[in-house]
Parts: sequence; structure tokens; C-alpha cells
Amino acid sequence: MAILDTGSPFLIISNPNSNYCQSTGQCSIFASYDPIQSTSAVWVSDDMNVVYELTSDAGSWFYDALSIGNGISVPTFPIGTANGSSTHDIQNTFGFGGAGGAGPNPDANTLQLLAKAGAIPSASIAMYLGALDSTDGQALFGGLDTSKWQGNLSALPIVQNENNEIQITLSSVALSDQDVTSDNLPVPVMVDTGNFDIKLPQDVVDAIWSRVGGIQAVNFSLGANSLPYGVCACSLAQSSDTVTFGFDGVSIVVPMSDLVLPPSQLVLQEAGLTDFPQDTCLFLINGWGPTAPQFSPFIIGDAFLRNAYFVLDWDSNEVALGQANNDGGDSNIITIAAGTSGLQDAIASASSGQTSTGNPTSTAGAPSSTASASTVTGAPSPSATGGSSSNAASHLSQSGLILFGVTLFATWSSWM
Repeated sequence: MAILDTGSPFLIISNPNSNYCQSTGQCSIFASYDPIQSTSAVWVSDDMNVVYELTSDAGSWFYDALSIGNGISVPTFPIGTANGSSTHDIQNTFGFGGAGGAGPNPDANTLQLLAKAGAIPSASIAMYLGALDSTDGQALFGGLDTSKWQGNLSALPIVQNENNEIQITLSSVALSDQDVTSDNLPVPVMVDTGNFDIKLPQDVVDAIWSRVGGIQAVNFSLGANSLPYGVCACSLAQSSDTVTFGFDGVSIVVPMSDLVLPPSQLVLQEAGLTDFPQDTCLFLINGWGPTAPQFSPFIIGDAFLRNAYFVLDWDSNEVALGQANNDGGDSNIITIAAGTSGLQDAIASASSGQTSTGNPTSTAGAPSSTASASTVTGAPSPSATGGSSSNAASHLSQSGLILFGVTLFATWSSWM
């Protein structure tokens, strides 16, 4: 089992012999990868050192065969095997963005490698989380599912930035249809499925906190940083207020119930807040504060993305957003073809009412140029703490690493 993360570019899986696996027992839940047990693993180097916002992983790089679910298979793929972690959080991460390439492949990210191998039709992925208490999340490689959004699906250019992060332009923010005035809007924001909250310019945050009322700042010491988070009465989740995020051609509405959530015991333990008051929740629109890590981007994380249908396409360097549809009926898959117009063409086909052009459960088999869109479904409940070993990442001695399931936006289960 691995977190899908648009904020990093690597596939990182825990090594079962690491101190992390041996001391925490987490790897018996989320599983692990031992390259020594795989006859197809090829060692690259021992200089893997990946730094995330609040955590870090160290270990070795390998090439090995990779299978994802029943639909995607490649004979060789870069895999980082994590021997050490800075926290007791889940280590298994499948990244599709961020700075640099896929580990020892500096010029190509993971989606580009899958497309180049012919496993998926284009370097794209569409993600749908589902409602907060649902188990029907979906990751679709190389296609769109028209049942997962409502209204417009708008393609937005990825903003050029030195870290090659997935940033798009946020044009406006409104609280219950009343615009927030700010000299810092429009602003580039990073789309990060590996981050649980939303980080905006401080004047925007201050205006929202003031209008909502009852929110106070508390510093959480997470990883090497001390960051301010809003705390409030959990009853605020019942408010009818909404926050609307405006982009070119589309707006995403987020209800208060997705912005007010209780922290888990794990995050309280990591932050050293053992006496956190009962019936107190985190408010998930925050600023970085004065002690933020250098060059920290503004972020729209899971609290936002749970209400959006999100498509990333590296062929066109675009992101598409639409309002999530939690009751859209049967899937209808439109393949995103390779090339700079593939995403726009797929959106146009969807708008014209075209029916499926791909098989959401197809097996890619040997690399070819005619791969179909492939889905991985069934995200765990946000309150879940793990799954059975049959639903986890594991090694097979003759066929490398198999990801039987991927966890959509697991930051809710591990951090919240």
C-alpha cells in the first residue's frame, strides 16, 4: 500500500529490515519491499535521501519490475527502498510530481516513465477521493472518468517554478460567496495530495479566521519545524459556511465539514501536545507562519482536493479541476492520448457526451503504444489505520514489486 503524492517525484517503499519496520510494526500493516528477495532487482546506489515537508526517508535506489493493481506492469522501474525515516508515519509513497525526476532518472518522472514503457497511454493521472467517510476513491492512469465531476472540468497551465512543483494559479477566495480581498491574489498554489491542509497567504487566512470566528493559533512541532495551525470547537464543522476557491474557468466549493477535523493521537504525539482539549479540532486553512521552511509554497491539499476532481497531465503540462461528484453513477472512461493536446481533447470529448474509450480494468501486459486507461479503486476510510497484507505492497521473488493497492490520500488516516 502506498500514498499517492503529487508533491514528490519518487516511488519509495519501506525495507522490512529497517529499524523503522522492526521497531514500529507498521510494515506488517502497510507492507514492504526487500530487493534481496527479488531476483529481478538491480542495485543503483545507496544515496537515496528524500526530504518531504515534515518527514524524510533515507536508503537505497534499485531498478525492479513493477505492477500496479491488475492493469499496469513494467519490466524495470526505479524504486527507493527506505531504511530510515524521520517519523513513525507510513513510509510507502508513490510520487508523481515535485522536484527532479524519478530517483536515478533525473529527466523523467514516474508518470513519464510509465507512459514511455507503454504501460499507460499518456503521462497522466486523474484522482477522485470521494466523500470524507467513503471508501470509493479512484486513481485513473491515462484517462478521465466523467462520472466523477459535475459542471466544468477546466484545464489550467502548470505555473513554471524552479522546483518543478505542480503549481496552478488561484485567482480568488470567498467565504460563503463573500470575496476575500487580498493584494496577494492571484497567487500560485501547489496541488499536493500528500498534504492534509490548505496553506494560503497570511492576509487571506486572517480574513477567513476573522469572519468564521472562534479560531486560535497553536504551534505544532512537526518534524524539524514549528508551524501554526488553527484550532477551534469541533462543532464548527456543522456550520453552513463554505469556502470557494476560484480558478480560470472553474470554482471549487469546500464545506466547513471538510475544513474542521479532530487531530489523531499520532499527530498530537508528534507535536508534543499530550493535553489537547477534548472537542477541539484543527481548522485546515492556515498560513506558514514566521518559522516556515525556506521557499515554502502555498498549498491546496487534501481538505481542498476531497471536493475536486483532479487531473495531472505532464504531456501538456496542465492540471484539470472540476467540482467532485460523489453521486455520479457508473464510470465512463475517456482516454487521455499522448501529446500536448491530449487532455484538452479528452475534456472536449467528455463535454460532447462521448462514452467510454478505454477499459478501466484492462491489463497493460507487455509494453505497447496502445495501452488503455487503468484504474485503481477503493481508497480506505479516512479513519482507517491500515489494511490486510493482501491489499498491500509486497515483493515476489520472480517478478519484483507489486502494488496490489494504492492508498488515495492516506494523510487523513495517518496524520488526522
